[in-house]
Amino acid sequence: MKVEVSKLFSLKFASDWVANAHIGDGVYIQEIKLSGWLQVFCEQLQRASAEFYQDLLAFQRFQWHPYTHRFYVSVDGAESWDDERVRRASVVSQKFLYNDRPCR
Repeated sequence: MKVEVSKLFSLKFASDWVANAHIGDGVYIQEIKLSGWLQVFCEQLQRASAEFYQDLLAFQRFQWHPYTHRFYVSVDGAESWDDERVRRASVVSQKFLYNDRPCR
């Protein structure tokens, strides 16, 4: 099973902003607003869990800017959500979350 542990964030638009980049070791940054990824994700989430979808909408209302990017760690071959590699990916994404300026 392939697992992607993601953190959504926003960047102010700039002509040279990151669209998609592989940082290394399965770590990526992806533009999600213009590419349509966020819309597709929201549609899938709404079908899977209306409650989680409403939580996402409520949380996004408290953000200064709409989400434009996601930072994610991709784990291939995970056996379950309890896989140690998924746990390590969660730690990496939490560290990213606490960074004041993830990209410049």
